[in-house]
Amino acid sequence: MRKIKPFLLLILVVLTCFSLSTVHLKADSGWDSDYGSDWGSDYDSDYGSDWGSGYSYSSSGGFGGALFIFIVVVIIIIIASRNNANNQNNVSSIPPSLRITNPGIEKETLDALGLDEATILNQAFEIYRNVQIAWMNFDYDTLRKYLSDELFNTYKMQLNALSLKKQKNIMEDIVNREMRITNAFENNGLITLTIELVAAQRDYVVDENNRVVNGIKERQMLVHYELTFTMTKETNSGKCPNCNAPLKNQASNRCEYCDSVVVTKNHDLIMTKKQNKGQGWN
Repeated sequence: MRKIKPFLLLILVVLTCFSLSTVHLKADSGWDSDYGSDWGSDYDSDYGSDWGSGYSYSSSGGFGGALFIFIVVVIIIIIASRNNANNQNNVSSIPPSLRITNPGIEKETLDALGLDEATILNQAFEIYRNVQIAWMNFDYDTLRKYLSDELFNTYKMQLNALSLKKQKNIMEDIVNREMRITNAFENNGLITLTIELVAAQRDYVVDENNRVVNGIKERQMLVHYELTFTMTKETNSGKCPNCNAPLKNQASNRCEYCDSVVVTKNHDLIMTKKQNKGQGWN
């Protein structure tokens, strides 16, 4: 025999009490709200008038029944509120289709490359966030700083198209919901990192009059990205790569012994690819 869940049992108790009470209760009219833009046209009218003032319940009973109903309803509200709060702060609230299933890279691999996982993830998310904001503000200089040539040129063309249409892609409330390094390797001093990110953000397009023409302003989207970054491997920058002599004046970018030009390598992360692997609602 299957067990009845406590929540369902409470509902059955409440419904039973309804038949024994003199209280007249109208069914919840909250479903009268139009959720068409949020949930699609299938939900525009399904719950419009069915849950309105046309429904009421009445029967005979006493004050004790009404008091009991009140207590049960309060208990249900408390349980539902606690569960909702826990879900909002829990990674498990991410839909299974958007979760990161890759177990991630082993610590030994990162140690061999001289990388700290927490530091890399913090930098990667900050870059992602800055790129999203720069995209929103048509800030080409910031995009140039964080993106590879190929990705920058792609973004530049897309932004030029938005500008011609006099539209702007608003990116707000960007939150890291889940993040993991899934691959890392080195080739000729260049480290390539693959990072999966589940981000929550408001993502919509407005016209020159600030009217929403695409997307939903009021809700956060959940997007699962696969991000690719590159960075140069840390080397002993205190010596000239040509003659191995110590560099006394590194600010001059020139070796005092062999007069070779010393190129200072950038060890910061550069985003080279951003792939959308799935999206939904937060």
